[in-house]
Amino acid sequence: EESSREIFRRVCEAAGIPYVDQAITYSVLATLMGTGRVIMEGASQETAQSKIRDGSVVFWFVRPLSARRYCAWRGLGESLYATAWLLVGLAVGVVCGLVAVPPSAAAASVTVLAYGLGQVVFYQIGLLVDLTSFWTITSFGVNRLVAFAQLLLSGGLVPLWFFPVGFRAVAAHLPFAATI
Repeated sequence: EESSREIFRRVCEAAGIPYVDQAITYSVLATLMGTGRVIMEGASQETAQSKIRDGSVVFWFVRPLSARRYCAWRGLGESLYATAWLLVGLAVGVVCGLVAVPPSAAAASVTVLAYGLGQVVFYQIGLLVDLTSFWTITSFGVNRLVAFAQLLLSGGLVPLWFFPVGFRAVAAHLPFAATI
């Protein structure tokens, strides 16, 4: 009986992808991040949409802390919480042999920097989606559309290696590629 790793390895080789372990690590990372974001989306009661709906958004603007700064601190807290769960998942992935560790300290540093910058991009996209709540009855559809675009165009749904070159070129120029 063939393991899923061997099946994935054959698919990658057929697609001409020489970095099978990197592709598997990326897929595991994308799944962990996507799952964490779905959990965070449902856990937070401090979303712009919920606050606008019940009218308590006015408190964001009467506090001594500006609404923009409050959203930034809230976003940082949510990101750190999601990162903690991501690290637990990555540790399990390393122990199970699904996640390849960076080959050097320099590669690990670049990975951490890229992750941090990706979280900033993800926050900015989320902020833009939250702003749609001021002009629409509900931003649920916009949230779902952005979540799907983020999953598809970042390689979270299907690794970008499996898409045609033109699609990869377009995805590389959009901000979604930075979020994973």
